Amino acid sequence: MTVDGTLIACDRVAADRPFYSGKHQQHGMNIQVVAAPDGEPLWTSWSLPGAVHDTKAAQVWKIAERIELARSPVLFSFFSSEKQDEKVSQTPP
Repeated sequence: MTVDGTLIACDRVAADRPFYSGKHQQHGMNIQVVAAPDGEPLWTSWSLPGAVHDTKAAQVWKIAERIELARSPVLFSFFSSEKQDEKVSQTPP
C-alpha cells in the first residue's frame, strides 16, 4: 500500500494562515490518499488546512491503525467496505 498526501490549491486571502503551505508556497487543503500497489485509490481523506504536515494528517486520520486493521484476517477492512459503497453508488440506474 502507498500512503501519500497532496495539496489541493485554493483561493484564500493572506489572513487564512492555516491554509497556507510553506512547502508549496500557496494556500490549499491537505488530502491523504491510500492506494493499492497497482496505484488504484482505496481511500481518500477529508481535507485539512494546507499548513498541516502529511505526517500529522496521517495521525489525525489514524491511517496506520486502519492499515493494520485491514491486514487482520479476522476484521473486515473499512477500506474495502468504502470501496464497495463507492462502486454501488457509481452504478448507473
